[in-house]
Amino acid sequence: MPVNSFDNYPLTWKPDKSRLKPPIYLSLVTLLEEDVADGKLLPGTKLPPQRELADYLDINFTTVTRAFDIARSKGLLHGVTGRGTFISPRAAELVTIHEKPGRDNFISMGYIASFEHLNTIVADAARRVMMKDHFNDLLAYRYWLGWPHHFAAARRWLDGYGVHVDDQHMSFVYGATNGMSIILAALFKPGDTIAVEEYSFSNFIELARIFHISLVPVRTDQQGMIPDELDRACRLNSVQGVYLMPSCSNPTTVCIPADRRRELAKVIKKHKLTVIEDDYSADLPSPDLPSFFELLPEQTCFLCGASKILCTGLRVSFLAYGEAYRERIVNALYNMVMTTSSLDVEIISELIMSGDGYRLALKKHEMGLAVNKIFDEYFPQWTEPDKYSFHRWLPFPSDKKGALVESELLDRGVELFHSYHFYVPAKEEQHFLRIALTSPGSNEKLRQGLAIIRNYYQELGLLG
Repeated sequence: MPVNSFDNYPLTWKPDKSRLKPPIYLSLVTLLEEDVADGKLLPGTKLPPQRELADYLDINFTTVTRAFDIARSKGLLHGVTGRGTFISPRAAELVTIHEKPGRDNFISMGYIASFEHLNTIVADAARRVMMKDHFNDLLAYRYWLGWPHHFAAARRWLDGYGVHVDDQHMSFVYGATNGMSIILAALFKPGDTIAVEEYSFSNFIELARIFHISLVPVRTDQQGMIPDELDRACRLNSVQGVYLMPSCSNPTTVCIPADRRRELAKVIKKHKLTVIEDDYSADLPSPDLPSFFELLPEQTCFLCGASKILCTGLRVSFLAYGEAYRERIVNALYNMVMTTSSLDVEIISELIMSGDGYRLALKKHEMGLAVNKIFDEYFPQWTEPDKYSFHRWLPFPSDKKGALVESELLDRGVELFHSYHFYVPAKEEQHFLRIALTSPGSNEKLRQGLAIIRNYYQELGLLG
C-alpha cells in the first residue's frame, strides 16, 4: 500500500476513510452515491486523479479504478479525454433511492415501509409453512418457475385485479423491480423508447438507463397520463412501450380512473405499444377499475407486487403476460435466474389461501386511512379525503436545490425524498416532497416528523 501523503492535500473529494469496508470498491461507490445525493458532489465536479485518491485512502490504485468503472456504468461519472473524470450532469437523479441502513438518528419518511409491526401475521403463516410435509422440498430447486399450488394461489389473488391467466402465462419474480428488469431485457432492446409520466418511479428511470432505453415524458393531470399527449408523443417519437402505475402512482399517488384508462387503452392499441403495468398499490383492487391487462391482454405485462400490501421482506411479485410475450419472458427468467425463492412464494401462498392475506390487506388499508388523516392535520392546505396511500406527494413551492432540501431536513431529523429523483424531463418546473407515512414506526413519530417538515415550510415562508 502507498504511504498516505494526502491527508492535508486539497482534493476535490475526500471520502470518509473510516467507513470503507470490504469489498472496498463497492464501499467506495456507496460513499460516492451518498455524497452526490447529499449535494456534497455537485454536477461538473472534477474528481481527484485515481492514483491520488488511492494514495489518500491507502488503497490499491486498481480498487479506485474498479469503483470508478462501476460509478461510470451507473451514469454517475463521465470522463473527458485529457481532462479527467467528472460528476455527471444528472448524477443526483440517477442515485436510486433506498433506505439508509445503520442510522437511527432520524425519522425515516423516505423509504416506504409497510406497517412492519403487522408482520406477526406473516410470521404465523411462516411457522405453519415450516410444519408442512413438503417444507424441505421448498429449499430445493425443484420447480424453478413455481410449484403447482403456488399458481393456484396466484390465480386467486390476480382474479381480484381482473387479471385472469393460466399457469403458462404467469411467473413469480423477486419483487416488482426485478420483474421490470425481466420485461426490459426480454421485450425491449437498447435504443428503444418507452413513454412514462413526467414524474415516474425512480427505480424504473434507473433501469431504463441501465438497459440503454430512452424515456419520453408525457404530460399528466390529476387523472394521470393524458391520452392526447401520449398520442402526440407516439407521433413525434418512435415509441415501443408505455410504463404506468395506474392504481397508485409512485410518487404522485394518482389513481387513474376507469374512463381515463379506457381512453389510454385506445391510444396504446392504436400505436401497438407494449404496456408495463405496475400495480403498485397498498389496497385491495377495486372491481370498478379495469386493469390494462383486462383492457389489452395481448399487449400488457402486469406486475402485482406483494411487498407493500402483504410483507416488505418477502420479495414476491406476480408477473402476468400475453401469449405474444410468453416465450421471451420465460427464456429471460431461465437464463437470468431471476425467479424468487420457493419458500417466500410458499409463505405468500399460505397467506392468500388461508384468507390472512386479505385480512392483512384490509387492516393496512384502515391504517393507511388513519395516517393520511394525520398528514391532513399538519397540512390542511393539501388535504385529500379518504386517501389511503402509504406516501403523500407534498407540493414544495421553492426553487431550492432538492439535494440541499433533503440535507437540511435530515439535519433536522427527517429523511425524505425530493421530487428531482422522480422527474423525467430535463428541467423540473414544479417541486414536491415524497413523504412515506408508514415508515416512522408509530403515529407519535409520524407526528414528530410531520411537525418538523411543517416547521421547515414555515421557516421558508411556504405555507402562506
